[in-house]
Amino acid sequence: MQLTIKQAVKIYTSRKDFLIYTLDNNNKIDKCTLSNDLTRYRKAYGKNTKFILTSVIKPKIKNLTIKL
Repeated sequence: MQLTIKQAVKIYTSRKDFLIYTLDNNNKIDKCTLSNDLTRYRKAYGKNTKFILTSVIKPKIKNLTIKL
């Protein structure tokens, strides 16, 4: 899964529990939503929906190095 800088900041500053997303063919996030209600958005996005806890991904975002 590849994140943009904007998506990473949005996830890091969020108080939501789940990141619900779908991936495109290039392994980039196509659609994503931050939510506390996992069931509603999984049904809305369809069977190809994936999710991850934000508490799992936040430490990884904190340790990223950005090359410009």
